[in-house]
Amino acid sequence: MDAEFRKRPMYSFESHEDVEIVWDKRFTSADVERNNRYNTWSLNWHSDFEFKRFYSGKAAIICGSETYEVGAGDIAVINPMEMHTQIYLSGVLRYDLVFVNPRVIASGMVGEESGADALSRMRFPTVLRDNPRAYALFGRFLEEYWNKEPAYEMAAEGILRELFAHLIRTELQQSVSREDYEFMYGNARRIAPAMRHIIRYYYEPVTVGELAAMCDMTPYHFCRVFHRMIGSSPMQYVMKQRMQQARRCLESTKMTLGEVAESVGYADEGYFCRLFKKTYGVTPSSLRKDTGSENKIILPKS
Repeated sequence: MDAEFRKRPMYSFESHEDVEIVWDKRFTSADVERNNRYNTWSLNWHSDFEFKRFYSGKAAIICGSETYEVGAGDIAVINPMEMHTQIYLSGVLRYDLVFVNPRVIASGMVGEESGADALSRMRFPTVLRDNPRAYALFGRFLEEYWNKEPAYEMAAEGILRELFAHLIRTELQQSVSREDYEFMYGNARRIAPAMRHIIRYYYEPVTVGELAAMCDMTPYHFCRVFHRMIGSSPMQYVMKQRMQQARRCLESTKMTLGEVAESVGYADEGYFCRLFKKTYGVTPSSLRKDTGSENKIILPKS
């Protein structure tokens, strides 16, 4: 780990409560940009684990190449060096935000430095659901932090260790190799300009060459780095962002299919419908019929 990482605090905590957000058809919000407490289109990555416990409202978390809807009762987990951002969807969004330095719990593993290194490379699901013990442990940690009774630091860190032990036993998906982790650490900043552009301007035409130029890389090298970091090609990622936005729009607005297609960058409604069916296995009109008036957003599972 680098010197900056070693100097970071064991954990940091914030509580966010934002006013109700009103979205336009492309899900941008002048209110959020004016608020400026949490930039809708920011792109983040860091060496800590990030936890968010949501109380109300809805948001979408873009993590890597996937998008996940979160709301009251959900805990979101961002693993170290995962590139991510958050988009507000609706309601009064309330959540607790906690960053955990892997060294907090590494002392319970074999060797503090080797333990922190191994933990940093573990990957947990982006959204935790149906795990009441994890939710309860996270709540106990927050209570200790809020109440600040004598020896609360010791108690809070003990609860965190118990939480991570539980997650390792019940939610661990995989561990990335040391080589892959170092690659992510070294290249996140390089592809960030292209990622930011795609997330914010998914509906605008763009070429691989233009994205590579934003990152000051050749198209060939850019595509190799992007695919290894995100798990898809740049243009596949553009299409995925468009399809996910289109699905959200179909399920939560009364826009026509043509308007939805145009809002995500497709002038040809027929071509849009074919891409949508190829992505989700159903036509846009079938999805809207099945959704009905519930305005339920269904996004990829973790």
